Amino acid sequence: LDYSPSEIVVCPGPKDVVFKICVTMLNPKSRRNRLVTFAPTYESFENLPILLTGKPPIVLETDAHFLPDPNQLADLLNQDDTVALIVLNSPNNPTGAVYPDSLLRELAEIIGKHEQICILSDEVYRTIIYDGIDHVSIASFLPAQTLIVGGMSKEVSGTGLRLGFVAGPEAVMGAIANVEGNTSSCVNLPTQKGYAHFLRKDTDLRLRYQIRDALYSRRETLTNRFSKLVTDAVWERPAGAFYFFPDMSFYCGHRTPKGKPINTDEALALYLIESANVVTVPGSKFQRPGHLRFSYAVGLETINLGIERMAEALDQLSA
Repeated sequence: LDYSPSEIVVCPGPKDVVFKICVTMLNPKSRRNRLVTFAPTYESFENLPILLTGKPPIVLETDAHFLPDPNQLADLLNQDDTVALIVLNSPNNPTGAVYPDSLLRELAEIIGKHEQICILSDEVYRTIIYDGIDHVSIASFLPAQTLIVGGMSKEVSGTGLRLGFVAGPEAVMGAIANVEGNTSSCVNLPTQKGYAHFLRKDTDLRLRYQIRDALYSRRETLTNRFSKLVTDAVWERPAGAFYFFPDMSFYCGHRTPKGKPINTDEALALYLIESANVVTVPGSKFQRPGHLRFSYAVGLETINLGIERMAEALDQLSA
């Protein structure tokens, strides 16, 4: 994919990019001002539509592999003429799912029949994909309606380096640039120069693939230990990003050693941090109750210790 400078807008972080896309696309006075997202979904895609329009997002469920159902989307778009923006997030946060080429082609064909709708394609984890799978953007099939969101911090393993960008049709980029210029103005200069230097040095993606390979080793350690020690969870091996999203519903309905009931994923997450010092995010925060999100962007020693402590804590629960 090739974009000219007039088709790219740089902002202080991908989350800031998402906000400015939504400000541009979700006009509360327009008939088309609804955002569609697929559960599990990232919190910004839930909160921003409410903030900007007073209306919640339209949330569509995914299948057991966390992949969207094209037929469900087609039915919605044929019946609802208020949709302005559709969010696709691959590699996915929180699940690590990667949308296959065939699915993206099918989604592009469906959305392409509705020229008034844009796609917000969140591809922040585009360089972190495992098992020989290639990254594919839906912009390859529907460039005139796709806004690609990317960023620096995930690619260079530099949390806190706030530089994000969006690439898409020039007319839409001009509107987003107006929002950017009248709010943030620009990304701080040291971060800009640092990322520019990195990109010049890493034209073959070698450095970014080294980061991916390190994360692959951590994924393998996490899932191998998890399968041996946490046997009552149900899970998919993540194909991308650095998140693991097992279904922990089995443990909901149990009690702690002190007799306190664990009725929800939030209660389970709280129990794990209090009893095992293991931090997770409840799946209900992503519209998928019963799951927990783990990040494995930490050292192997921390992963091993965390799984062991968590397994011990879970073994102490009683039905």
